[in-house]
Amino acid sequence: MQKIFRALHVEELNGRIVPVESLAFLLLYLLWVVFGSDALPQRHVIGNLAVFIPYAAVALELFVLRDSARSPLRWTWTFLALALILLATARVLFFYIGLGSQLPGKLGFWFDLLRLGAFPFFFLALFAFPFENRYAPSRFRFLLDSTIASGATIALGFLVFPVQPGISGWRLVPLLLPILDLVLCVLVLNIFLANQYFRDISASFGFSFVAILISDYLYYISTLTDGYHSGKLQDLGWIVGTLLLGLIAVATSKREISENRPRKESRRSLNIQNILPVAMVLVLFWYVLARWQFSGEISLFGLIMSLLLVLLLIVRVGIRAGEGELLIYWQLFKNVATPVFLCDRKGRIVLVNPVALRELDIADEKAMIGRRLDTVFPVEDQLRTMLLKPEQMSVFVDKRIHNRRVPFSLMFSPVYSENGKLLLAVTAYNLTEQKHNQDILTRKNEELLELSSRLEALNTQLEEMVDDRTRTLKRAMNRLEEQNKLLRDLDTMKSEFVSLVSHELRTPLTSLKGGLELILRNRNLPKKVEKPLTLMIGEVERLAKFVINILDVSSVEAGKIAINIKPINPVPVIQSVLAEVSAQTDSARFRMDIGKGIQKVRADEMVLHSVLLHLVDNAIKYAPEGDITLAVQQTPGRTRFQVLDHGPGIPEDKRHLLFRRFQRINTSDAQSVYGYGLGLYFSRKMLAAMKGRLTYVKLHDGRSCFQFSLQSAYEEETITR
Repeated sequence: MQKIFRALHVEELNGRIVPVESLAFLLLYLLWVVFGSDALPQRHVIGNLAVFIPYAAVALELFVLRDSARSPLRWTWTFLALALILLATARVLFFYIGLGSQLPGKLGFWFDLLRLGAFPFFFLALFAFPFENRYAPSRFRFLLDSTIASGATIALGFLVFPVQPGISGWRLVPLLLPILDLVLCVLVLNIFLANQYFRDISASFGFSFVAILISDYLYYISTLTDGYHSGKLQDLGWIVGTLLLGLIAVATSKREISENRPRKESRRSLNIQNILPVAMVLVLFWYVLARWQFSGEISLFGLIMSLLLVLLLIVRVGIRAGEGELLIYWQLFKNVATPVFLCDRKGRIVLVNPVALRELDIADEKAMIGRRLDTVFPVEDQLRTMLLKPEQMSVFVDKRIHNRRVPFSLMFSPVYSENGKLLLAVTAYNLTEQKHNQDILTRKNEELLELSSRLEALNTQLEEMVDDRTRTLKRAMNRLEEQNKLLRDLDTMKSEFVSLVSHELRTPLTSLKGGLELILRNRNLPKKVEKPLTLMIGEVERLAKFVINILDVSSVEAGKIAINIKPINPVPVIQSVLAEVSAQTDSARFRMDIGKGIQKVRADEMVLHSVLLHLVDNAIKYAPEGDITLAVQQTPGRTRFQVLDHGPGIPEDKRHLLFRRFQRINTSDAQSVYGYGLGLYFSRKMLAAMKGRLTYVKLHDGRSCFQFSLQSAYEEETITR
């Protein structure tokens, strides 16, 4: 067929041009019918061509579409094309008959017979129409409903359409044409209601057959009156119906098969489908009774047909009673999420669900039906064993799909029908995902084992390194302990030496000071001797104070200072400190700021006096100008002491050296400001023994502040350090 089309230079049909051409042809025919010549020969020639051209063109279109693509409507288009070829042949015969006003008897019979021969192909086209599933119980219901509705239509047609007396034999053939058209329309209606595929196409078929029905009925009426003549409006139904079939075919050829998915069944369509056969039989029965009542004659044909159709309705009720339960099992088989096959005793597949077709990448279900299972899966031995000794078994196989191996697990189960016939139910589980996950787990397990081995090796190396480092550290610790012991011994010797030297220096310094003071009391001393003696006394006092500080620091480090902590009033201590320093320098510089509600503190009075004296003396040295304030503030549970001055302050990068021994922030003033870096060190040590901490802050107003706090006192306690 393709060779013929190529020889005729038939190109691919254009879905946009064909509707335009069809509409233009139809308009030209209407204009010719209305405004054309009334001459009978011209009408005969042009009228036959106007009907022949759509028949031949649409038949050619259907053959082109049938062979151009693998469409699910392939066989429908084939049978429709054959039917149109017979109708076109009938038109050629009618054109050959001549231009007479009446059709000659025998030739007219062949004309009607050819047209009648087209209807079996119309019926085959409808039965080849894609159905939802050829195994669905609704398939049998569709056939039964179609039979009942068609029988009622045929009976009504013979009863309703008028038949003149004396007309019989081949002259009744024109009567069959509109009746068969009605049957076609009823079948299309049943397809539309029962089938969920291509519903728009089945509806278009209905409009086509209705148009053809109108022309066939007018043709039958004309044969009963003045005879049929072509080239009139009564031919319009044949032309419109044929062109509509062509448009349906072209439009469907451009549609993807995936678009023809089943839609959700309408409840209204289902109700009409259930009622239609019953309604048709009731109409027939009513017409037979009404005709009997009004004419007094009963139609034996109508009565027999009514009774036969009533019997079919009774059978239909019984079938539908069992169809509901059967439909449940069918839906379960069709919608199960696992591929399922049903095989006969010879191992041939008789049923397969849609999931199996998708898993095996098979588009056509018919390609699976009738094949042996071992041609689909490599289970020849297992299938032979199962057929010889039916029992449940499972097997793992690999199926090649598109040059790739897909693992399946097959479960064989024997199934026996009511008459004891053996069937095999085979369930196939696609293990691709499980296999993929297993491979992933295997790889991860291997990686974990490798990492575990590496970790064990690293752990062994680490243990060896730790052991080696531990031994090294132990040796280092032993050396450090020895050096620490040596340092402690040296520090003890140093402290004892310093203490011994200080004690040895204290006595001569005291004697030297006393002797100098005694000499200085002599009023007869020359003026030039009095001034050096005064300087010598000051240096002796400074050296004596330094010796005292050295002794105090040595006592603190040796833990030999006895601190008597008890509740004391801090105000008299502050007053005594200010009185002592006022006797040595300008008393106008000193200020005392005592807050409200000052409580007793837990401290050693002499130690607190010494600490405050060191802090005030430090302020006098480094703040030669401005007020020096000694402030006391009460806070919850503690009393805060502050010594504030207007000195230059201590830089940020030097504050970490404040409370170390023999550390001075600036050594450039060593000749004018005496100090050895022991006062702040001694003060912090003493305050720590009394649970206080000495700190330095720079206030917002620019003043320097040394501060500490002591606990509020409630009872006496003595701690020896």
